Amino acid sequence: MIIGLIELYEVVIGVGVVMGITFLLYSGDFVVIHRQFLRLIALGSGITVISKITFLVYWPAGIQITHLLFMLFLTAGLYSLVVGYPTEKEQWFRALFPR
Repeated sequence: MIIGLIELYEVVIGVGVVMGITFLLYSGDFVVIHRQFLRLIALGSGITVISKITFLVYWPAGIQITHLLFMLFLTAGLYSLVVGYPTEKEQWFRALFPR
């Protein structure tokens, strides 16, 4: 029973992460450089939250699979940072650094 409460706590934290990243990306108040990285982390957190709830209800023994899902999205996000995003094509970058 204690494992279920810990997993539900992680679900609440995951929902907070998704809401926070969504606010950062779409509020327009912040300059976000690596949008692809944040999108992948938010998507991974959202899928992890939904799958944790599903696994907790239907198959509690398989809840560890959700950690693998999040690690895959985290790896994809880090890969997007390494490969790089053409920041100079963003509108705010051209406004700050005119050529």
